[in-house]
Amino acid sequence: MIVKVDTHEVYPLLEQKRYLERTGHEYFTKSGNIVSQYSVRETPSSQNWVYYDVILSPDGTILGKFRYPGPSPTHIQTSPKEDIFVGDGAYPVTNFKDGGDYIGIIKHRDDVCEVKPLCHHGSSWLTQESHPHPIFTPDGKHVIFTSDREGNCNVYLAPVAD
Repeated sequence: MIVKVDTHEVYPLLEQKRYLERTGHEYFTKSGNIVSQYSVRETPSSQNWVYYDVILSPDGTILGKFRYPGPSPTHIQTSPKEDIFVGDGAYPVTNFKDGGDYIGIIKHRDDVCEVKPLCHHGSSWLTQESHPHPIFTPDGKHVIFTSDREGNCNVYLAPVAD
C-alpha cells in the first residue's frame, strides 16, 4: 500500500484482481524505486501461479515486470548497483525440484528473470530466524545469509562471481 502523508490517501502499490493476483515482500531500492514480488493465476482454484519481480517508481509507474521460469524465491534483495538480485530460492528451470534449498542470483533480461544457483543454504525454514533472507554486502561482491544447517542459526558469506 502507498500512503500519501500529506493527504492521508491510501491506495495499492499494484492493482490486483481478487483471488487471481497477489503481491508481497515489497522494498525500496537504494535509488528509491520499489520492488515487489507478484504472482498471478488464471482461476481462483488454480494452483499454477506465474511469478514475477515488478519494479515501480515511487509514483506507482511500472518500470519493469520480469517473469520467473518457475517459482520465485521467498525473499529477494537488490545489489548496491541495482543490476542483479539475490533470493532465498533458485529455480533456473520449472522442474528444478530443490530450488528452495539454494540462494539464487537473479538478472533481469528483457521481460524474464534469469536465475542461477549461488550456493546451497541448507536452512530448515522452521523459524523466522532460520529463513535465509540473503542480502548483498555494500560492495556487492558477496551475499550474506542465515541458515540453521549446522543446528543453530549462523551467518554465512558467499562470493558473487563477476
